[in-house]
Amino acid sequence: MGNRNMWTMSKKLLKAISVKYDKYLTLSTKQFMGVEKQPHSYYILSEAVYNTETNKYYNKEIYSTTSMIRITMYLRDIYYVLEGRELPMDQEKWNEIREELIQDGKYWPWNL
Repeated sequence: MGNRNMWTMSKKLLKAISVKYDKYLTLSTKQFMGVEKQPHSYYILSEAVYNTETNKYYNKEIYSTTSMIRITMYLRDIYYVLEGRELPMDQEKWNEIREELIQDGKYWPWNL
């Protein structure tokens, strides 16, 4: 699946999480120049947190990566956790990444 398909799938997951579970997540993109003089995309997944003192939302970054596939897998895991379902183990590389994130305390779904 290409980045466009991953972006579309991620947007669908974001909408499902927002509508069904009242969790407001945003996905943004930045670009940076790599050492090979080519632009790279950097994806940032954030939670919109409401501040009652300022009556505004602010974005709290929860995960970022240069891989759209990893963003999609991360969102899929959030959805599965919210659904109360067992996490899928169908992607060996993602399983390893997930475990590293858990060990580093950077795996947001476990803090729900």
